[in-house]
Amino acid sequence: MKERSDDSPDLFVANGDLCKARKITDTNPFQKDFLWGRSELVNFKNKNGVPLQGALTYPANYKPGQKYPIIVYWNSGQTNTWIFSQSQGRMDKPFWRDVDNYVRNSPIHGLDNLNTPLLMAFGDKDGAVDWGQGVQMYNAARWAGKDDLVMLVYPGENHSLGKEENMVDYHYRVLEWFSHYLKEKEAPRWITEGQSYLDRKEELENKGKTPKPVVEEKPKPQTESPKVAQKEKAPATRKKGRAKRSKKPASQPAGK
Repeated sequence: MKERSDDSPDLFVANGDLCKARKITDTNPFQKDFLWGRSELVNFKNKNGVPLQGALTYPANYKPGQKYPIIVYWNSGQTNTWIFSQSQGRMDKPFWRDVDNYVRNSPIHGLDNLNTPLLMAFGDKDGAVDWGQGVQMYNAARWAGKDDLVMLVYPGENHSLGKEENMVDYHYRVLEWFSHYLKEKEAPRWITEGQSYLDRKEELENKGKTPKPVVEEKPKPQTESPKVAQKEKAPATRKKGRAKRSKKPASQPAGK
């Protein structure tokens, strides 16, 4: 079943094949008393012939054939400065004029208090949030000795997953994550050990299946100060080190 922006979510009951679903809640009965907009997905190609997808949002009381002004919002692709000052950050002062406020808003500065297992997911082509910040967050957490931490990186994906195989993959990884940490089921290998790019590639060649994001191998212990390794030319997911605890930050994942 699919959600719609003009239909308040409700609960339904149905048989095993989800046929003849029966609605058992009415979460927003007064919605019918108001004019309501709607939205739909549209597929198109840019000037370079690259297939793209967007959401077209209609105004309330839309009438076909009537002309309306339109606002186009592209994936930002803006600098971090723009995001902090005008977009989601909404910081009204530059960093050097309000350092304490920026520090309070940075999750890295609260990592010592992170006691909950954390699963992060990024697309390495994210145009809204610089995925390099996810790498920094992961490396900082590993440096702080946080073991229950995994970072998934989906090569070629944007701020949200658009490829069906990746959406399915992420769905099952989330289920496995909660099954382990909430239901105490045995953790799969991608959580406990990680997986190198070459091992994952060989596995896919043997199975002939659509690839999942690769889980990077656990950092090995070292005696020197932690350093970020050189970037590899391979897709990767971050893993949490469990078998042997290490404080060395993992290498940055790379795209294809």
